[in-house]
Amino acid sequence: MPRIPPLSPGLKVAAIGVLALLLMIPIELVHDLINERRNRSDEAAALIAQQWGRAQTLAPAYVVAEVPPTTLSPGTSCASPPEHHALLPEHVEVDGVVHAEQRVRGLFEVPVYRAELTVRATFAAADLEALRARASAAPALRLAFSDARGLRALDALSVDGTAVKATAIGAELGGLTALGLALPKHGRDVELTYKMSLAGVGTLSILPLGRTTRVALRGDWPHPSFAGAYLPGERRIDTGGFEAHWQVLELARELPQTAPLARYCDDGLDASAFGVTLYQPASVYQQADRSTKYGVLMVALIFIAMFLFEILTGTPLHPLQYLLVGLTLATFYLLLLALSEHAGFAPAYLVAAAIAVAMVGGYAAAIMGSRRCALALAALQSAAYGVFFALVRSEDHALLMGALVLAAALATVMWLTRRTDWYAIGARD
Repeated sequence: MPRIPPLSPGLKVAAIGVLALLLMIPIELVHDLINERRNRSDEAAALIAQQWGRAQTLAPAYVVAEVPPTTLSPGTSCASPPEHHALLPEHVEVDGVVHAEQRVRGLFEVPVYRAELTVRATFAAADLEALRARASAAPALRLAFSDARGLRALDALSVDGTAVKATAIGAELGGLTALGLALPKHGRDVELTYKMSLAGVGTLSILPLGRTTRVALRGDWPHPSFAGAYLPGERRIDTGGFEAHWQVLELARELPQTAPLARYCDDGLDASAFGVTLYQPASVYQQADRSTKYGVLMVALIFIAMFLFEILTGTPLHPLQYLLVGLTLATFYLLLLALSEHAGFAPAYLVAAAIAVAMVGGYAAAIMGSRRCALALAALQSAAYGVFFALVRSEDHALLMGALVLAAALATVMWLTRRTDWYAIGARD
């Protein structure tokens, strides 16, 4: 059978470029698979939240009263129905301990928490009397939170030192689940205190309802993210957990001290919340996704190295051999994803990289007929995987490191080929 003559360097470079582009198809398929698995992880988190409790937002205390309208409805001779108005407290203090744990559903882990909160809220006598003077019915105390399924306990509930019982009210104050309590009729300041155990997923937020709101949270999660409208004035984070303190004044918030309940939604109630999120630093899916973004660079580096060895040693390689090496490089990302779900990203990366290097190095030794070239190619591939691992794990310096690596690779190729006579190679072929 006649032997097909090798391609000229120009055609070989073009063929290698086309193969490199075609290999983006399997890498993109792996990328789609990563997104699918991430969506399944989100679904698992949603299922756990349905049973454990969603992300919680706490409205520590407020007072509600029916207030008759002061004007007639436009175009009618009848007064509008009474509106529910809210009065916010003078002072609010929240002290909480956040106990975090991982809940597992299948292969997926979701961080959940149980917050033990101690709350004290004070309402000014003058504000209460002003509201009573306008109200058509006796005002009532309220406290509210996002998801009633997360309420584990409500203890030591007292108003002015007297134990009281709460009743379920339903959705109120921006859709939060409200509990109602009787409000004393004396003309003094009113103090509400209680202890609450509240379970949720991801984020615990507090609404700054007081003219002065002080919040202290501490927990055993080593990766907190302080989210919301206000950052803590003081914070401490270490491997054992975190501690944070907030103070929000009335002048710094966008909530009126008293207004119709509906207005608090219009004024951005959720946008005023602040608290802590159990942040997961770069999940396996995020890191695997970042890894695939360097797939084209890995293929390019290995193909350029193979082409250089081919030119420098005079051993011609077939485009099909390039394709097999490229498919091995693409398979690395599939192995990485599959192993990450069981062993974590770093061990999975090490095992997948070792398999890919062994496959490419062994194959290169066979097709090039040179163990030295195969070892050099394996060393280059190992170094590239090491650099890309550092890029994936470095969120702040990934762009800088990637640019330097690319410039170094290009400079190396230019140095190695600085004395190559490409016209002579083309004439010889």
